[in-house]
Amino acid sequence: MNLWEKIDVINDKLKENFLIIPFCYNVNGKYVEELMDAYNANEKLEKYVFDIVTSPYARTYQMEYRYKHIDVFKPFLKLIECVNYDLFSGNITCAYLSLIPIVEAVLIKWKKKIPTITTNKIRASIPGFIEQWKNENNEKIYNNEKLKKCFEYEIDYMEYTLNLFYQDFDSYKDNNFSDTFNRNLSLHKLEGISNDEEIYRNLNRLFLLIDVIADLYTLIDNERYFKISFYADPQNDKDFQMRWSYYNSIKTNKIISNYINILKYNYINKHNEKNRKEE
Repeated sequence: MNLWEKIDVINDKLKENFLIIPFCYNVNGKYVEELMDAYNANEKLEKYVFDIVTSPYARTYQMEYRYKHIDVFKPFLKLIECVNYDLFSGNITCAYLSLIPIVEAVLIKWKKKIPTITTNKIRASIPGFIEQWKNENNEKIYNNEKLKKCFEYEIDYMEYTLNLFYQDFDSYKDNNFSDTFNRNLSLHKLEGISNDEEIYRNLNRLFLLIDVIADLYTLIDNERYFKISFYADPQNDKDFQMRWSYYNSIKTNKIISNYINILKYNYINKHNEKNRKEE
């Protein structure tokens, strides 16, 4: 199989868990081969996705080269920052429940800004993007069809995931999914938030979804996309380096994370008073 055939196989498998290869417009052969090896070995592929999606580097990249520059995201930057803090400090329940309304609010603002927007209209933006991509690179881009396919992966993912995310209680439960990735069940019945592993999977799905939304939103405005992404230079960007360092420091500060773990262990999980006093 060639690279793109492997990506098809991997994405079909990831779809079973409401995932997609992250940042597929920048996907490289080495990463795909790692995923393919894991697939052939019957390993779970989620870890390879999660390691990227909720890494300090990825969260920094999205803040510095997406959210900060997109009008429908700007009103929620402080809230997204709080979500990132909760993520890296280990408070994933709060991060998940906080990110759900952010995704909704961004989509509402997008619809208000462009009332006629549809996924078909987003698809229709791809040829114009590719044409400018060629111009920016002096016609040296040779894989235009592959670039087109990257965006189509993201559009299909957004359609599929949002459909599941917004299903009514009964329709979602009829599917008998192993995880409760549904905003109605999570917000109105608080289902799917009692298990940390499930919350972590759902949090990654939400981050991946909002990243795809940001990418597709910039796709419909070529000038914006190239300005904030194509010429991104993380290595020499002081803001990027400072934020990345900040996120890393939160994630590696075991004291902060341990506070949350102590609360869960002693006061949330089943742990009796006698054991607390002995400790």
